[in-house]
Amino acid sequence: MEQHLLKHDQHEEFVMDKFNLYNKTDKMKKMKTIKIQGNDYILVKDKVKYFRENFPNFALTSERVKETEGEIIQYNGKDVIRQASVLFRAEVRTPEGFLVSTGWAREEKNSSKVNKTNWIENAETSAIGRALAFFGIGVDISIASADEMENALEKEKYLKK
Repeated sequence: MEQHLLKHDQHEEFVMDKFNLYNKTDKMKKMKTIKIQGNDYILVKDKVKYFRENFPNFALTSERVKETEGEIIQYNGKDVIRQASVLFRAEVRTPEGFLVSTGWAREEKNSSKVNKTNWIENAETSAIGRALAFFGIGVDISIASADEMENALEKEKYLKK
């Protein structure tokens, strides 16, 4: 696929004008949110649903960029287990192929209860949520999605054990 890039100053105006986002922002503000530690967040599934309904000709893709195996490494003279990890990148492109936003996410296997089995899926979901946020969907609330915040809190609890 031929890659088209917009300069930063052209990006926002291009997207807002060409795809009539000015008329879609009110609907975006009505997206369902959930509270996490007193703050509102939007689930990635709701961002994807909004995107598919309002930008049916746009492309939303994700790719596994890197995956590492778990290994034992030396750290300060001690054996330390480095967990397997995965890195995902997601992109939003216009119907003409212009790259308008990206999102990146990395997860480690066993870094939380959920990541014992779903670490690859969590990384992909987070990358997609971030690409949609940088595209402008749900960004009034936060770049991070509800999914990311729940996962981060789960990791925090898990690591404290």
